[in-house]
Amino acid sequence: KIAGDWTFDVTADVSQTSASQLDVAWINWGAYKEVQFRAGQFKMPMGLEELTSSRFIDFTERSFANQLSPAKERGAMVHGLPFTGVFYGIAASNGDGKNNNETSSTADGKDAIGRLGANVAEIIGNKDMVLHFAGAYSDGREQQSLALPTGRTEGRGITFFTPANLATNYDRKRTAGEVSLAWNQVKLQGEWTVANFKTVSGTVDRDINAHYAEAMWLITGEKYADAYRNGAYGAIKPDRPYKKGTDGWGAWELGLRYSKFDANDFPTIAGQSNEADA
Repeated sequence: KIAGDWTFDVTADVSQTSASQLDVAWINWGAYKEVQFRAGQFKMPMGLEELTSSRFIDFTERSFANQLSPAKERGAMVHGLPFTGVFYGIAASNGDGKNNNETSSTADGKDAIGRLGANVAEIIGNKDMVLHFAGAYSDGREQQSLALPTGRTEGRGITFFTPANLATNYDRKRTAGEVSLAWNQVKLQGEWTVANFKTVSGTVDRDINAHYAEAMWLITGEKYADAYRNGAYGAIKPDRPYKKGTDGWGAWELGLRYSKFDANDFPTIAGQSNEADA
C-alpha cells in the first residue's frame, strides 16, 4: 500500500516457462470504496469461484463452470461498493487470456466484462447469514486464431474436449449467475455459465454450458459469514486452532458438489467427449 489510497500486487509463478511466469501485476486507486480504478493484469469480474482465492475455495480444485470464466487478463476496471451489501465491477480487457497481447489491429477488439451483485443479509443487517446473488456478462470480438475453451476434468487429469478453431473471426458472449446461501455453519452454493461463439458470417452459432451445485457444512462450528466480504469468500479462521494436548482440532468441513460440462453444440471429436459430469 502506498500513501493510503494506492495498492498494488506483482506475483510471479516461476514454475512456468519464462513467457508465462507473470501471474498478476496491477495497481489500484481506492480512495473511495464506491468507485475504485484498477489497471494491469488481474482477475476479471466474473465468477464467485474464480474471484475466491485458490487458497480459500471449498474444494481442492475449481468446478467445470470455472473453466468458462475469463480469469486473469490484461485490462482496466472500475469497481466498488456503492451501497451497503452491493458490489460491482466493469472492465475492458484484451480478452486473450493471461500474458497475451492482442495481435490483430483489424479483427480483434476489447472484451467488455461486467458483474453486479448483492449480499442481502448485509443489507438487512444479519451477520450470521450470507444471501449472495450476482450476475455477470462479457462481450467481445475475437480473432480466428484464439483457441476455444477446452474441457478438462476437475482433478486436472484428462482433457476430454478440444474443439478446433473456428474458420473465421467470431463474437464471444458469456453469461453467468451466482447464488450462495449460508446460515451459520451451513452453505448452499451454485453457479452457471453459458459461453456463446458466433462467427462474424453467422454460419456458426454454438454454446458451451457449465454449472455446479454444492452443499457445505463446517462441523467445528465456524460461520461462513465471517469469511465473506465484498462479493467473495476469504479464509475460514478456526474457532479453536489445532494444538497438541488441547481440545483444539482446527476447522473441519464436509462438502458435496455436482458439476457438469456440456458442449453438445460442437461436432463430436474422435476419441473425446462433448460432455462430462463430476
